[in-house]
Amino acid sequence: SAPTGEAQRKLMAEQVKLIRSIPLDAAQRVHELVHEAKLSGMRADTLVGKIQELGKVTRSRAELIATTEVSRMSSTLIQARSEWVGSKEYIWRTCRDGVVRPSHRAMEGVTVKWDKPPTLDNLTGNAGCLPRCRCYPEPILPGE
Repeated sequence: SAPTGEAQRKLMAEQVKLIRSIPLDAAQRVHELVHEAKLSGMRADTLVGKIQELGKVTRSRAELIATTEVSRMSSTLIQARSEWVGSKEYIWRTCRDGVVRPSHRAMEGVTVKWDKPPTLDNLTGNAGCLPRCRCYPEPILPGE
């Protein structure tokens, strides 16, 4: 009964606006592909070819779109479910490897309010919602 459907509709509207390198109908199809991927457990790298088929998109651009949007959808659903049960904040977590951007590494372990995402490298968003972000939110649930 969590409001994940509403979160997905809002995410679709945001995704379609952000993906400017392909036509609007292709951007909407990307959202559908990402949703299907999330439901089936498909990884972002599997989506790359499908995104390239939607229009004249370079492989690197398709990779950016796929990784960003799969991560963004996952984080958005975590946020919707968490807020539904009363969570007001989360702990920013990274992949903790050598590829993590310095600005994201500095956020490891930081408590963030869902409704006040940080600005990193001139982009504002919660963990997992920024381009090529492999970070994720660890929800702080009521009573923890």
